This record gives sequence, C-alpha cells and structure tokens, in this order.
Amino acid sequence: DKLDCQSAPVSSRSPHSLGASGILFPGMRLLCAFLICLPVCGQTLRISPLTVRRGATGTLVLSLESPAGKEPVALQFEFLYPAPQLSVDDSGLVVAGAAQTAGKSVTCAGRPEDAGTYVYRCILIGGDKRLPQGPLVRIEFRVRAEAKLGRATVKLRRAQGVGADLKGLDLPSQEADVLIQ
Repeated sequence: DKLDCQSAPVSSRSPHSLGASGILFPGMRLLCAFLICLPVCGQTLRISPLTVRRGATGTLVLSLESPAGKEPVALQFEFLYPAPQLSVDDSGLVVAGAAQTAGKSVTCAGRPEDAGTYVYRCILIGGDKRLPQGPLVRIEFRVRAEAKLGRATVKLRRAQGVGADLKGLDLPSQEADVLIQ
C-alpha cells in the first residue's frame, strides 16, 4: 500500500500528533511529504557549522549530498551572511575537493542585501562531468573584532542545479551557525 498524505483524514483535535484512531493531523503532513520525497529528491547542499573567536578567520564548507546517478553538472546558489559580524572577501569563495576534481570553477558576485546582510550569488560550472558528493566550495571569512558574541547564522538559498539530462532541480535552503566566542 502507498502512503497518501493528501487524502489522509484530518482532525482538528491536535495539529501535531497522530490520534489513537490513526488519523493523520495537519502537522504530520509536512513530515509525511518530506519522508516520501527523500528517495526521489535527495540532492542537498549543506553548509558546515563552525566555532571561531572574534578577530580570527574561519572556513565554511559547502558540500553536496546526492543519490548516485542524480548528481548535477552545474549549480547556482546564494550565500548570505550577517555583515556586522563576518567579513568575506570576493576571493574567499573558492572551489574545493569534489568540484575541483570534476574540473569546475566558482564565480560569485556580492552586494549588500540590506543593512545587516550581505549576499553572494554564485555559479559552480565547467565541463560536462557530474559533481560528485562531497566538498564543493570553501568560504573563507573573518570574524570582525567588534562582532557580538553568540550565533551568526549563514544561509544558502535559491540553490538550483542542472543534471546531465539538462533538467533543472531545486535544492532546499540551508542554514548553519558560526558560533562567535
């Protein structure tokens, strides 16, 4: 039998639980859709969390997780960071491991998005080899000396890829924390 999240009965008793009668509640629909999509939509771009001291440098790593045979040949994405706490030079976004092995290069253009956020729009492309799983881009940054202690959240959004069959795919947005000490 197939699990069908759209036609499952819904009760208004609780938005987050499965009742004794087996009724699927609204909060469970998202989880159900996610679990069904995992084997089909497995491409994920991850960004590593990190702990760094004020005034020090650090490196975030952007990595690809993708089912075998479904790897994209090119990617584009946006990387956002809190400008009052972190500083990234244009030369600080560099191709890494798996992407370098596949002969790819990364090109990024940055600009302020608002008073506290800077955004880089990047494209990772080159040749016709698929991007293997693993590290794709290193993002080298400096924590500003006056940065407030605590978490500085960096984000990946609007990530899209293209497969060897030239079909596009959307990758989910991601976040990671740089813990400033």
